[in-house]
Amino acid sequence: NRLAIKDAVPDITVFFDVPPRDIFREKGTMSDRFENLNSDYHDKVYQGYKEGLSFFQQQFPDSLEIVLSPKKGDIQGSFRDIVSRIKNYI
Repeated sequence: NRLAIKDAVPDITVFFDVPPRDIFREKGTMSDRFENLNSDYHDKVYQGYKEGLSFFQQQFPDSLEIVLSPKKGDIQGSFRDIVSRIKNYI
């Protein structure tokens, strides 16, 4: 990956830590072919992102990391939290 990104490193990493089952429970119906894949698929993707976050923490320790587990129905509060933390960072 270093060849592809050269010296570019992330300043900020934002990860919404929301299990797929919670997303689908909030959303209700599934509407596209990815959403229609079984829960095992979505759980594996979710775990892959969590592992990727661990990699970023090791590779880019000076990057601002924001991991959010939004409260049910409080996406706006999560967005305000992200904006506030980024403003404090810069």
